[in-house]
Amino acid sequence: MRDAVERSLDDAESGVDVAGLVDVVLRLVGEVGAGRPWLGALALPDEVGDWRRADELALPGSAFLDVLAEDSPIGVLAEETAKAWPASVLTAAGVLDSFTVVDDEDATEPDHDLPDESAWWESLAEPPTRVVAIRDLDQVDDDAWPRALSLLAGEPGTWRALHRSGGHTAWWLARNALLAGATPGEWRLPDAAELAGLYDPVPDLGLDEKLLTAIGVLDTLDAADPEDLLDRLGDPDREVSPGVVLRAHAALAGTDPEDVEPPEWVRTIDGLVHRAEDCVVLDAPWLLGVLPDGRVVSAGDDFALAAPLAEVLDLPLASGITESIVDGSGEFVSWAELGAVVAACDLLGVPVPAGGVLVHEELPGAQWWVDAAGVHVEDSAPALARALAWVTDTWPDRHTLAALIDEPEARTQLG
Repeated sequence: MRDAVERSLDDAESGVDVAGLVDVVLRLVGEVGAGRPWLGALALPDEVGDWRRADELALPGSAFLDVLAEDSPIGVLAEETAKAWPASVLTAAGVLDSFTVVDDEDATEPDHDLPDESAWWESLAEPPTRVVAIRDLDQVDDDAWPRALSLLAGEPGTWRALHRSGGHTAWWLARNALLAGATPGEWRLPDAAELAGLYDPVPDLGLDEKLLTAIGVLDTLDAADPEDLLDRLGDPDREVSPGVVLRAHAALAGTDPEDVEPPEWVRTIDGLVHRAEDCVVLDAPWLLGVLPDGRVVSAGDDFALAAPLAEVLDLPLASGITESIVDGSGEFVSWAELGAVVAACDLLGVPVPAGGVLVHEELPGAQWWVDAAGVHVEDSAPALARALAWVTDTWPDRHTLAALIDEPEARTQLG
């Protein structure tokens, strides 16, 4: 039977009458069910009277037909044949009523007739041992993607294929599906505030957020393409808040420098775009006292990210281009002798650091500084707090420390 089915199209095109074979095969399918992929080769008539493979034809009136491009090679089954047999029998024989899932449990090479399958295969760290993917996605009309995605979400089999980790379907849709004229990765979810300004919110197309993220609509900075993110940060027409800029640079610090081209334009802490060649990456907070905002690129207050970010952007570190000598020796004071510091450390549960600090009446251009001689501060609570936070590795608590040094009481911390 299989041999007869697989040559049935050639026979029909040669003038052989295959109507009897079609009748026998469809009756057998009705009795024993599907599960035989080769049935898709069965020759069946299309709506204009030509013979086509069953798996190249769709049921008349199927919603699947509504999302196909005009030049799609998928035809429509002859109305007479569609009426003669139950839809369940025809689809079991390979006729399409929706998108079809390919499931190969012993995959060895990209030979499943999926669009761009070889490129997907090569993108994987390890070759897949099983391929579960959706056929015919490349036949969807550009304007019909919202409807097509709704169809994919509405069937358990296609929904599972779409959400398969590392699968072909989500990989291909992220690069080729169109939502309001743009690929999924060019949009963000409306609630993804950390991407605001860099990416526009996806229009309301009636699609579930889980579906949108599965096909590549962005929900976090980590999901963004690093090259695209760099381009958007360097776009002067975009208004991006300072917090988003800092978090975007922090995300970029985890990028392999070999995966991106260093940008010509970067966004600095003043929120504006400047030539990269004029900028540095901030790796020490006291340097802000001598560097203009329009030269400083930052990944936020985790200064461990400065070096990897500088590599990605191909920029120097601020400490590498800054030299200074603090005039005057200052008065050395042990941290343990500063009562307000001891009280502040106690309230925050931070050990009082060993050593001490060089206290100056004034440090022109900066409240505090660190050099080979040690830590220098002006005699003020904000300066002491910054220096203390730096040497105790509690930099995010510097503002709390400043308040506690100024008024070292439990009420200050609790209020």
